[in-house]
Amino acid sequence: MTSFNLARLPRPRHLLMALALTTSFAAQALDPSAEASERSGVAAESAVTGLFWKVEPPADAKEKYAPGYLIGTVHIADESYYPLAQPIMQAIDNTDVLLVELDDAQGDQAENMKLFTSFASLPKGQTIDDLYSPSTVKKLEQAVGSVGVPADSIRKQKPVYTVVTLTVMQAMRQGLSPEYGIDLYLSRQARKRPSLKVKGLETFEGQMKLLDKLPSDEKAVLGYLEEFQQAPEMYRDMGDAWKAGNGGALYQAAIAEPMREAPELKPFYEMLFFERNESMTTGFKQCLSENLRCMLAVGAGHMVGPGGIADLLRKQGFRVTQVK
Repeated sequence: MTSFNLARLPRPRHLLMALALTTSFAAQALDPSAEASERSGVAAESAVTGLFWKVEPPADAKEKYAPGYLIGTVHIADESYYPLAQPIMQAIDNTDVLLVELDDAQGDQAENMKLFTSFASLPKGQTIDDLYSPSTVKKLEQAVGSVGVPADSIRKQKPVYTVVTLTVMQAMRQGLSPEYGIDLYLSRQARKRPSLKVKGLETFEGQMKLLDKLPSDEKAVLGYLEEFQQAPEMYRDMGDAWKAGNGGALYQAAIAEPMREAPELKPFYEMLFFERNESMTTGFKQCLSENLRCMLAVGAGHMVGPGGIADLLRKQGFRVTQVK
């Protein structure tokens, strides 16, 4: 049994919320239902504001860039997130290219599951019993049991993958699902319009590599399990803020407060958010520079707060106006 000095290791709370706002691999791995996503556009009685911005080029670069749109998405949702506000739906009709994190039409689900299994598996011959104390292993077993998963199925799996998957399953037991994800819905709406192209900025494998870099020491695992217990409240609060178009609340809960509470986690937030914000902004600008009206639809955590995509564009002279 490997020994750990738990006192010196940070407990990375809030990283599950960060993942919920910044990665969309779950929608690719869990084979969402097209029928449910199509129904979702007419299920609610009133339109949902969401996090949506219009983007206009700098005054001195109107010949270089076309105008475009930003929408911060939620990857796991339900019918209460729909219908989306009319300005969003109108923008889809006025868009040439929809940029998303992962293009759901690219790649095979079976291949994605193979990739997930490859990344999630512990080295051959190793189990969680070799890495963690009996009490931590027991907590993992209790967590998987709470969503009806056999404990033996996770003994050879890296706990960070286990807890992320369990969090998605827990959300689904509460009526949320990747099949109602905003980015997935927008992609399907886009494909109804022959002139609108969908382009993925990242790959399923790339997001698996991102997940693989998260801390996996014993204290980290205890932190994931603690946050797993708080996931229902986390998703509810995140959803309320998104529906109200309150990007400030999302930023404070998912990024600002966690980094204040645990500054040692900053490198992980840099990796999950800020580095990717830069590359997504570059991809969006490249699209606009091709004289195309582009809509960038990526996890809401990428859009909001200092260092978010909206902020980066403003600093580069673009006019970014939230539409409510």
